[in-house]
Amino acid sequence: MKLWKRDTKNWTVRQVEGDPWPGSDSEGDKCYVNTHFDNEAEAWEQLHAEAKAWLSLSVRSLNDARATVTKYEKESADAAVALAGVMKSMPSNVEVSGAAK
Repeated sequence: MKLWKRDTKNWTVRQVEGDPWPGSDSEGDKCYVNTHFDNEAEAWEQLHAEAKAWLSLSVRSLNDARATVTKYEKESADAAVALAGVMKSMPSNVEVSGAAK
């Protein structure tokens, strides 16, 4: 039977021969309800939804990573200010191992 397959490796839709679940298509892949469709329009709709979801997840991950970097930039700046204050206030007769003179 003719089926329409959505391909998320090449991001396209193509026609294949196969049997619905639990069958396989002419390319040797299992025919799942979310990968193989009776008509081309359904396959394109599913591929579009898949690409849109991937983009959404990727953007969310990027925004989370940016927020994390911003947090650690502030934390590093605060730590540098703290260290500078300690070094400025520290009496000259105190020896700190590993400290630059």
